[in-house]
Amino acid sequence: MDEVLLDAMAEHRQVLARIEDAAVRIARGEDETGQEYDDALAHAERVGAWEIEALSSQLLDGFGLADIDRMRDVASLSGGQRPCLSVAWLLIRSPETLLLDEPTNHLDDRGMDLLASMVVSWRGLSF
Repeated sequence: MDEVLLDAMAEHRQVLARIEDAAVRIARGEDETGQEYDDALAHAERVGAWEIEALSSQLLDGFGLADIDRMRDVASLSGGQRPCLSVAWLLIRSPETLLLDEPTNHLDDRGMDLLASMVVSWRGLSF
């Protein structure tokens, strides 16, 4: 399960590494404009890179997956847990557009409420 979560957070971790790398180059005087740093900061803000761990925990808890060992193989999850992990993976990746087909299947009331609140506040949402 941890492998799936790390995959979902890959972009967030990469942009945070870009920020750190750019900051080191600025401190060394290798980058006088700081443009790469500014770009990386804007990207990190756009994808919520600093909040990704909290979001991941919130989703796992809300979808009833928080008590599962994160080292557990996805194939050993139940038929209801796998779709929940899949929706969590999608939301962690934070795409600009969501296309959801019956996303509340396998979610309890708490999970449905969490998903609904996230979808309603999703950036770019229009009806």
